[in-house]
Amino acid sequence: MKSLKNGNKNDRKIAIASLGPSVVYGVIIFLMESWPEWLTWSLWEKNHDAARSAGLVFVGLVGLALLAWRTWSANKSAIAATKQAEVAVKQIELTRKGNLNDRFGKAAELLGSDQPAVRISGAHVMEQLAEEDPKTYHSLVMKILADFVRSNAPWQPRAETESKTQNGDRGDSVGTQSNHGPPHDIQSLVETLCRVNGSREQTEYSIDLSGTDLREANLSQVKLTGATLSRTNLTKADLCGADFRWAKLRYVKLSEALLLNTNFSGSSLEEAEFIGAHLNSAQFNGAHLSGAKFSFAKLIGADFDGADMTGASLIHTDLSETKGLTLKDIKSATTDHNTTPPGYLNLEWQEGIGWVQKEPGEKTE
Repeated sequence: MKSLKNGNKNDRKIAIASLGPSVVYGVIIFLMESWPEWLTWSLWEKNHDAARSAGLVFVGLVGLALLAWRTWSANKSAIAATKQAEVAVKQIELTRKGNLNDRFGKAAELLGSDQPAVRISGAHVMEQLAEEDPKTYHSLVMKILADFVRSNAPWQPRAETESKTQNGDRGDSVGTQSNHGPPHDIQSLVETLCRVNGSREQTEYSIDLSGTDLREANLSQVKLTGATLSRTNLTKADLCGADFRWAKLRYVKLSEALLLNTNFSGSSLEEAEFIGAHLNSAQFNGAHLSGAKFSFAKLIGADFDGADMTGASLIHTDLSETKGLTLKDIKSATTDHNTTPPGYLNLEWQEGIGWVQKEPGEKTE
């Protein structure tokens, strides 16, 4: 705004400076030609040309004064209009933010409702706010939704879960596990949370769903990059194509889960349970799998390149069509004669010794 005022002042100065010399020059020429006779009335009567010249000079001076005034007035009006426009823009922005804040407050009220459908509506409003004003609401919405899920769907040992009849005054569905996946509102809120997370490449908040009960949840193709799901129960969940890169998944339960084409690259999966899981074409590149349990898992095309397999349980595990495993990985893991190693390693089991690499061309008896 300050630069605009300075620009208007400079324009006026330039206009006056360009007109001033012409006026002064005309006056000087007139005085040089007529001085001092032009002061007498008789000269004016006799010399019509001089009178006409004087009249023209006078009219020119008046015209220049009017031009200068009109220029100044126009600049003043332009400045006033600019100020009004700026005030209007600020008012519009304040109104917009006020409306967003009102909607956020209403969404928070809906999320606190006793009715599952109303809670879902509140989550959808928050998702819209995160899209419209990500700078203000993106991380905030993710944190609120994650906190809600953690508080209302905690994972507890089955004995404790079955001993509880209702979840206090919430009643309807929150915090109670059905036989076919999590309660409808929890399922919907987790889906919404994952959509909000996937709407931006970078975010200040990493999803924290640690310790939650999401058994049999349908979360295929979700983006949970860098998320924390330590000690979360995802038994029999559908997570096909999900993105868990660099996620914190220590002690996570993924037994019998559908994990086709799921990406676990770089994630922390210490003591994770994959017993009987469907892991065809899953990616474990650079993952930390110390103590993880893979017994009876389906691993056709699974890639373990660069993974830490120290202490991983591969008993009763078919690794024949996996990729990226080395002899060191097999020896550092827990295996037995029921383990089927990758064919490309050409290994055989020897009692009392374990897995040894056969000579080229040697066949297993």
